[in-house]
Amino acid sequence: MMEQRKNMTDNLDSLLEIPDFLKRKPSDKPIVYKEQKKKWWMPDLHAYKLEQEEREKRRKEIEQENNEREERKARKRRIQNYVIDALEKKHDTLGKMMKVIPNVQENEVKNAIRNLINNNRVVKISRRVYGLKL
Repeated sequence: MMEQRKNMTDNLDSLLEIPDFLKRKPSDKPIVYKEQKKKWWMPDLHAYKLEQEEREKRRKEIEQENNEREERKARKRRIQNYVIDALEKKHDTLGKMMKVIPNVQENEVKNAIRNLINNNRVVKISRRVYGLKL
């Protein structure tokens, strides 16, 4: 044991008493340091400008989609109001409503009636006759 300690003190690593399995073995490959290119602090102005234009274009597209969605919702509400007005004036069938409601397709009126029935504002009295819910 004494002999083993003596060997350890001879070795410089033994001052820390590092076990053999943790000691590093020197590599045969020389260490090559690559010189890094210094990056310019200012970004590529052309790429930045293109990104800005793309973002602006996408923002306008989203804004236009939102406006179109709001217009569709407003049109549907307007048609629903036309249907309610027609029912108040005793135009209780689809054919009579189509004569009273201006510039609206039949499927839009049917959709408005269906939505009003689901919202409990209109009652389907018979197969073709509708009425307002009291």
